[in-house]
Amino acid sequence: MPSRPVVSKLAILFCAAALATAGCAHQSDSDSLTVARQHLRIARCGSAPTVAGAAGVNADPREVYLGDWVLVAVCHLDAEIKAAEAQQQPITLYIEGIDSGNQPTGVDLDHGILTFTLDRTEANKALWQPLLYSPLFDRTTSMRVSVGIHSDRPLLRAEGSHLTLVFDKLYIDWTTWLWLALLVFIGAALWVYARRSDMLRDGPPIGGIRQPYSLARVQMAWWFLLILAGYVFIWLVTGDRDSIPPSLLGMMGISAATALAAVAISSRADGSRARRKLLDEQIAALDATLRQIAVDADDAARRAADAAAPGSATAAALRAALEKQAADLEAMRANLITERAGLTAVVAARGFWNDLVTDDRGAVSLDRFQIVAWSLVLGCLFLYSVVCDLTMPEFNATLLALMGISSGTYIGFKLPIAKSEG
Repeated sequence: MPSRPVVSKLAILFCAAALATAGCAHQSDSDSLTVARQHLRIARCGSAPTVAGAAGVNADPREVYLGDWVLVAVCHLDAEIKAAEAQQQPITLYIEGIDSGNQPTGVDLDHGILTFTLDRTEANKALWQPLLYSPLFDRTTSMRVSVGIHSDRPLLRAEGSHLTLVFDKLYIDWTTWLWLALLVFIGAALWVYARRSDMLRDGPPIGGIRQPYSLARVQMAWWFLLILAGYVFIWLVTGDRDSIPPSLLGMMGISAATALAAVAISSRADGSRARRKLLDEQIAALDATLRQIAVDADDAARRAADAAAPGSATAAALRAALEKQAADLEAMRANLITERAGLTAVVAARGFWNDLVTDDRGAVSLDRFQIVAWSLVLGCLFLYSVVCDLTMPEFNATLLALMGISSGTYIGFKLPIAKSEG
């Protein structure tokens, strides 16, 4: 264990490292702004307030990301500020001619430069939606910026000024790869557990036979994985932590309720499964007893065949008694087999797709196929909305009712089967 002086030195070194890191970060921010100022090309000003140039803080001054700083040069900035004060409105950043509502985070009156942050807020989500459209397949788009008084109109562009920036929709760093690795790990774990365990099946193996995949549990896992991946993707691109609409909670609730109802119905059939197991054990015990009786009867028959042997009469009587006992046990075994045949047999897994769309009789069931089809269609719509529009779809009450009816029909068809097994 280190001594107190060593611990104190370590604490001092840690604090020094933290301060140095913070200082480096601040210095890096300052350096970025300094480089952006150097890259900012300011056009010649006229007599009226105009926008004379714009630049980002990256290596390429035209390239910007969501959350980046943007420097905008304004001719006669002091006059524009006075006009804004007269209207009692702030100066804001305009993107594609639309007021973003983002106010400057820095004002340099000496050089006529305003610093803005490209923030996506609740008030300007509609502005960013077309700019962020389809980030995976259309990585960049052009974006024209300007400034003006809030809720007014943007300033005119100075002659020769460059106000068009290249907006990169995806900012990728080590945290992006970390989250991607986490999602891949969760998806792979779900896949492995689904194949090697009974997590998505109707229950554990019975008599060494694996039970089929549960449609209700697979549906629950389907929506869980989609919503989790969609939430992380939207957050990584937009920074939005409140992207799950109430209708998706309703969809997850329907899938969870379906799974719970299916488990409750399946539990009613546990009595018949226990009875089948008991009958199997009794039949096996009778088989063992009959085999032993057969051995004893053969031995008695050999002794009865030897007429001169003492006790041959006793052996013949023993043989007759054994044959009578065997006949009684055979009748008992036949009754047990008849009862066992009257119980529903354990349904073995037939493959993932067949387990989802077929019932316990092995026939394709319309209620099951309906749930699978609607889950796939709504899942594809969900993925399209997330990947292209960066929003989770808001399913209306009609779609939720449709899924609820489909799930209710599925549960309703399971009830007669459970009663017959009970």
